[in-house]
Amino acid sequence: MKLVLLVLLVQVVFIMKKDIYSFLTINELDPKPIYRQLIAGMEKYCSAAGKKASIPPERILSGKLAVSRTILRKALHHCVEKGLLVKRWGK
Repeated sequence: MKLVLLVLLVQVVFIMKKDIYSFLTINELDPKPIYRQLIAGMEKYCSAAGKKASIPPERILSGKLAVSRTILRKALHHCVEKGLLVKRWGK
């Protein structure tokens, strides 16, 4: 029983150590629009991280990904509509 709990804990820690940026990659050669690529990455992140995971603020995400906040907001809006994310204001 303890071994199973330890294995589950290690798996959770491993998933949490994978940051969101490893899921949100942008390929300039891909014909899909950037916001669609971000949505696909967000879907992968949400399925790996679980329901309690949070994402960085828009300003930080857009800066690290080198995309405009408008494109990022469009992707996040689609993710909220799909039920992947819950929108909360300022923390």
